[in-house]
Amino acid sequence: MEIDKDFYNLLKEYTINITEEDIFELFKIRKRFPHEFHTGCPSIEVINSYDGQTQHRGIFDSQGFLEYEKVKKVYELGHTLILSSVFDLTHDLRMLESVISDSFSFFPAQGNLYMSKQGKGGFKSHDHSYDVYVKQIYGTSHWVLGETESVTAKPGDVIYIPRFTKHFVDDTDGPRLSLTINML
Repeated sequence: MEIDKDFYNLLKEYTINITEEDIFELFKIRKRFPHEFHTGCPSIEVINSYDGQTQHRGIFDSQGFLEYEKVKKVYELGHTLILSSVFDLTHDLRMLESVISDSFSFFPAQGNLYMSKQGKGGFKSHDHSYDVYVKQIYGTSHWVLGETESVTAKPGDVIYIPRFTKHFVDDTDGPRLSLTINML
């Protein structure tokens, strides 16, 4: 799949109104964030800021639901949070999913939010077997695409990452939230 310029422009113009405070309010809805969805995908993961590895076991209670204070603590320590399958969380995200569904009815898409406080952005360099669009919601993040291309994403910016393109967030300038749309 090549970049769809109409979709790219739509994403660029599309506004998603959500703040850091809004996300933490959503975390209080414990049963929305189980240890894993029925698909086996964790609802929330933590990317360790030291080595870029993910984990999702230490932030859930014995019943398998998110513990607000634990997730808040790992965020405050500077680790990146990944919220999976987020198109149901807000009105703006639900409307965006509807637009995606109308545009790409034969392509499933998954939306994830990446949230970090400041510093290193998360995963080490990696690639995917599918195309990815990234919509920067707030904050600024500095990406490396391929081996050397540097891209800065500011609020409202969209980055297109073709399948099998290595990429990573090198740094952030304070708190940031971005939506990744995986075109599966």
